[in-house]
Amino acid sequence: MRNTRSRQTPAVLHYRDFDEARASERRESLTQSIATHEPRYSPLTLSSALGLPFKPRVVATDYLKWPRVPELFPESFPGVQSGRDDLVTDISSENLEKRIRNYLNPQFSHAEMDALVPGTMIDTNRFRATEVRVALQTRGFRPWQILPFAYRPYDNRWLYWEPTTKLLDEKREEYVRQYRTDVPVMYLAQKNRKAFDPPGTTYLIANRHLNERGANVFPLSTMGEPLPGHVESRTNVSEGAARYLSELKIENSSLFFHSLAIMHTPQYRTENSGALMSDWPRIPLPATADLLAHSAALGRRLAELLDAESSIRLTGEWSFLAALKLPKNSDLENALKLTAGWGYRGQGSTVMPGQGLSPERQWSAVEREKLAALATAQSLTLEDALALLGESCVDSHLTGESFWPAIPINVWNYTLGGYQVLKKWLSYREFPLLGRPLHSEEAAYVAQVVRRIAAILLLGPALDASYLAILPTATVLPTV
Repeated sequence: MRNTRSRQTPAVLHYRDFDEARASERRESLTQSIATHEPRYSPLTLSSALGLPFKPRVVATDYLKWPRVPELFPESFPGVQSGRDDLVTDISSENLEKRIRNYLNPQFSHAEMDALVPGTMIDTNRFRATEVRVALQTRGFRPWQILPFAYRPYDNRWLYWEPTTKLLDEKREEYVRQYRTDVPVMYLAQKNRKAFDPPGTTYLIANRHLNERGANVFPLSTMGEPLPGHVESRTNVSEGAARYLSELKIENSSLFFHSLAIMHTPQYRTENSGALMSDWPRIPLPATADLLAHSAALGRRLAELLDAESSIRLTGEWSFLAALKLPKNSDLENALKLTAGWGYRGQGSTVMPGQGLSPERQWSAVEREKLAALATAQSLTLEDALALLGESCVDSHLTGESFWPAIPINVWNYTLGGYQVLKKWLSYREFPLLGRPLHSEEAAYVAQVVRRIAAILLLGPALDASYLAILPTATVLPTV
């Protein structure tokens, strides 16, 4: 028998020696590289205020000295988490009422109800479908429970808010109990999945999914302890913030709108982009009443543009943006059917965005002239407008022939709450999902949203200028 072990041993030693020689060469090469080049690594300094990130974060020098949003506005609430959206929410209040009346009608069997609204009678870990339906049928329909509902950014609907059972995933009684139709709220998340998105505003009951990571609602004011026949409202500011505002002798609401303006400021968002991924935004406080009042005025304008229910209509020099184009001699009903592939049904009540049809192109010569006129009206140059809105635009199609032309590319790509606003709105209204063509008012609404977002983007230079004026003397909250 051959001694295979004795024959293999020299070969194994040979390869081992070869590997050790290679390793020695690498060590020598690395030593020379370190001696002749700048180091490729630098010491890592962890910051607990930024969430102990291992990757360096972009943050301005004084950012961590400023108060966080909850330190200014102590009262906040998670938004209502509706769940079972196909049953409890709708674009039409009439359709919602009809569906809920059917749900509460014992003449409709559970099987018939599940066929009418698929998924309604399916149990989950926290929802016993039959028990809930029988309990609510005993009490019957209550019209006051149909409430206007901020469902997604720029997408308001109606909600059947049920204060008992688990018909809603999270009904947020504490929030709804103090809700008032004349009080605006800011909605934002503590952390964002991708880049930071600034807050939106609404006067309606806010959905938890106004932000994809879960929206928290910060109201301008909250309800105090009511006296008989009297409703007390108090501005939602901390004691330190109240003292700061008192020292400046300025109304408390200014801080709410100033904070909104700061969080929409392009330079603030750029130079603090790393920190804004980690925690609640921090807000620099103006040292003078004039600076605060100016910033708050910008915030009030933003709030009007962000509130889908506000009465703002942008016409005149804005009118060339997204002015609906329909085929000549077309049937209006067919022309307004959204069939370009913007959305489709996912699992359960989930709607998934589709690719749609939105070819990108350069601005035409005529459109550039209109952009120049729009820029002049906003005290900007054409170059400013192109930098803010984008050097190109898209034509967003309802059908192959009907479309909203001249949507600035930066407006088309604009996100709020982590959603691409326009594309998200369209995805829910694809004809097979909506079950009808768009109404003329809805088609006109899209053009208004395009113009509002454009107006927000064109506020960028004014917001930057206000922010830069505040920074040199930005102050801190007084101690209480």
